[in-house]
Amino acid sequence: MPKAPRPLRDGSLAAALGVTRIARLTGLDRTGVEVASAVRPGAHVLQVTNGKGETFEPAARGALLEAAELWAAERAQVDAWGCASDLAAAHGEDAVVRPEALAPERAEPGWAGLRLAWRAGQELLGGAPALVPACAVHCPPAGGPLLGAAVVPWTSNGMGAHEDRAAALLHALLEAIERDLLARALPEGFTEEAVAARPPPPRSRPRAAPRAAELAARLEARGFGVHLLDASAPASAPARGAAGAVPALPCAAALIADHEHGAVPLSAGYACRLDRDDALLAALLEAAQSRATEIHGAREDVAVGDRRAATGLAALLGGTRARREAGRMQGVRDAGDAAEAVRAVLALLRRARIARVVAVELDAPPGVHVVKVVVPGLALSELL
Repeated sequence: MPKAPRPLRDGSLAAALGVTRIARLTGLDRTGVEVASAVRPGAHVLQVTNGKGETFEPAARGALLEAAELWAAERAQVDAWGCASDLAAAHGEDAVVRPEALAPERAEPGWAGLRLAWRAGQELLGGAPALVPACAVHCPPAGGPLLGAAVVPWTSNGMGAHEDRAAALLHALLEAIERDLLARALPEGFTEEAVAARPPPPRSRPRAAPRAAELAARLEARGFGVHLLDASAPASAPARGAAGAVPALPCAAALIADHEHGAVPLSAGYACRLDRDDALLAALLEAAQSRATEIHGAREDVAVGDRRAATGLAALLGGTRARREAGRMQGVRDAGDAAEAVRAVLALLRRARIARVVAVELDAPPGVHVVKVVVPGLALSELL
């Protein structure tokens, strides 16, 4: 694995982001998974961001890159002002991503004439420039640039940060697809019907996903119940409206139940990757990170879990007979480097009849790229 460039190793990125400390949370829990926390006292969105990994270095790196995503989102820029109708008349309909395409459930008749701030991005399926409502890209603090009415709620979904732009873009795309697949696979959350239809049986893990199976075994040896769910789309997923689910990308949900009835009875993690073992492993690592995050208690967006509901869900998971083999989770083989993987993911989005994928590159400290992708037609799961 290539060494991380200097900004991530010499502390210059942390200083540029206002990160005053990277803490090791691993010892707060007994999962053995490394979890790190980056602290930004002057942050607007979140003052604490987390990362996880099989060793501490990637965990700390992940926490720092997540901080970079939010740092960039807080520093709003405006590339154009105007209403969608006027901009479409001046530049062409394809040059404008109208707010109603991003928030159809909130759309109102007057949006077409509403003056908004816009960010310039690139249409990845066609290559042409495109304008996106700035409120979908940025979340500025008080005193920051005015963006107009926040008709499209800001979310960190679809953001990626990395030293390599293609890797940042790949991260952003997979995150947006993950939230869509979860919304389709678990539309009402972890119901009995959804859980029964989704989990791959433990016996299929070692052959289909050896690294995830190894971590699951270590967690079970430490007194945890491990439940892995396949949230991927079927190869012939039916269309929903104009767009269908994205096939051939493994999406996993992982739940860790504490048999010793500790501080966090149940935690969850989710991931979409190009390889099923990567997806299952990443979901498990995130579930372990969720435990440490709740125990740590420093994230202002994380509440204490509902123990009664968690106990009921753990019992449901423990009593559910799996119907899917882990080997049925599809993947993109031999994707090569990040740029090639991005091309493969975009091809799958075309297959799913996604019409537009717009990437906006945000300002970031030297040595790091931060990208936000906006994909009309993809749903946003509310699972955390």
